[in-house]
Amino acid sequence: MAWGEVYTALQQKTIDAQENPIAIVYVAKIYEVQKYLALTGHFYSPSLIIMSEKSYNSLPKDVQKIMLDTAVECATFERNLLRENETKQLSELKAKGMRVTTPNKKAFQSAAASVYKEFESQFGKEMIEKIINTK
Repeated sequence: MAWGEVYTALQQKTIDAQENPIAIVYVAKIYEVQKYLALTGHFYSPSLIIMSEKSYNSLPKDVQKIMLDTAVECATFERNLLRENETKQLSELKAKGMRVTTPNKKAFQSAAASVYKEFESQFGKEMIEKIINTK
């Protein structure tokens, strides 16, 4: 469904739910038409800094270091800002009547366990373990 139709579809009960980050639920006022918000933490949407390897390697080493250090600094700032905003937005969503839950992830993790084996040959057991252990 097109995003522009989701609010009305929830309002008219054409759809039962939608999935979006807390900031989107807050800004789009989804709390007006959706009663529940489950904090599953099943997806992280990073902001990427991308550059061709050829271009990066053509830069002087000191500039490469500046770029890497700055990228880490920006990532740290962005993640802290995101956490801060999510805390505030969750409080406001609750105040506006949304029921916020944190489901037990163990059942979901158990249900997904067979998928790890399926992709082990493609990505390697070590990479899958890193993904599973990411916090």
